[in-house]
Amino acid sequence: KLLAKERKPIVVELRVDRPAEAWALDVEEASARLRKAGCSALIAPRELLGAICKEQAGGMGNFPGPVPVLCEVGLERDDSVTSDRAAELKALKADGASGVAVTCADGKLADALKTLLADSAAAQLDCLVVAGAEEVARLAEEGGAAAVVCAFDDEGAAASGSTGSAAADTVRLRAWDGDDDALTAAREAGFTKFALL
Repeated sequence: KLLAKERKPIVVELRVDRPAEAWALDVEEASARLRKAGCSALIAPRELLGAICKEQAGGMGNFPGPVPVLCEVGLERDDSVTSDRAAELKALKADGASGVAVTCADGKLADALKTLLADSAAAQLDCLVVAGAEEVARLAEEGGAAAVVCAFDDEGAAASGSTGSAAADTVRLRAWDGDDDALTAAREAGFTKFALL
């Protein structure tokens, strides 16, 4: 919901090769630097969620204040981790997550995406969907996603989208890898909001 208020939000995904082995001090410093640099939200792997949320909470009352932290989740369930999505989402919220982020390359996992959108809404967690195709972006919008990151090539992706009441509240961002030419092309296509993935 914060992304809708931001004029030009930038969401940053923290990628760590082996998150379980990341040093807490490095994670906290990266979180603080990104907050101070003006990012609008962070996407974190589950293993780093607690440390990042703790650092962000430390920014309360300061300028800039804390930013929302979204936790990466998968669409395909790993029953060895947990068999109860509701319990998983409740635990993420207890650890400080403002929402979840999920990648869906195509419509093959449409039912799983619909279920996650409903479950995250029930848990009062925003859902950001990294969409690999326009059909996924529209499905996410119709399902009430707070934000959709367009990770597909389509000149009209910035302007297109669903028109239903749930879709009207969904923010569209462009996936961006940090390349200047890609940023220029995305802006020319009409995007003003980005996710650095």
